[in-house]
Amino acid sequence: MKITFRKKFLFELAKLPAENRKQVEKFVFEEFPSNPSLKYWQNFQTLKQNHSIYKIPFDAYRIVLNIEEETFVFERIRHRNAIYRLNT
Repeated sequence: MKITFRKKFLFELAKLPAENRKQVEKFVFEEFPSNPSLKYWQNFQTLKQNHSIYKIPFDAYRIVLNIEEETFVFERIRHRNAIYRLNT
């Protein structure tokens, strides 16, 4: 499986508070690539509207991860109150 990042995701990641950004960067760039399997990560939740889109909680923030063919695409990262109002 390949892993890609949308520009919006990287832009929003850079705007996170430093403590949250370090936690997310560690997961996205180190932990997830070492084991890119949905069965391994138990905190992934599918969205009710689309079962190929997942949300991953990090404190008050949520990552939106999409699976397109054989690729994991990190779409967005926003505060938990704002993530559900987005059209990715």
